[in-house]
Amino acid sequence: MIRSVSRSVGTSSQQHNVPKHFDILPYPPLKVRVHPVVVLTILDAYLRREEGQMNVIGTLLGTVSEGNVVDISDCFVDRHSLTDE
Repeated sequence: MIRSVSRSVGTSSQQHNVPKHFDILPYPPLKVRVHPVVVLTILDAYLRREEGQMNVIGTLLGTVSEGNVVDISDCFVDRHSLTDE
C-alpha cells in the first residue's frame, strides 16, 4: 500500500520528515555462529527419532561475547515423550 503526501499551495515550506526505511532497532543486531557439530547432532537426533514422533526437543549450549556475538558450541537432545499424561 503506497500513500502519497500532498501539500496545498500557499502553505509554509515545512518539510515532512519521512523515514527512508523502517529498519530501526533499539539494539545492534546479533551475530550467531553455530559449530558444525551442533548441526550434525541436530540432524542425527531428527533421523533417530521414534516412529510417529514429529518433533525433537533439545538444548543449545553456547556463550555471548562482546559485540553481540552468540557462539553455539554444543547441544543435546532431551529424551522424553510428549503425551497427554
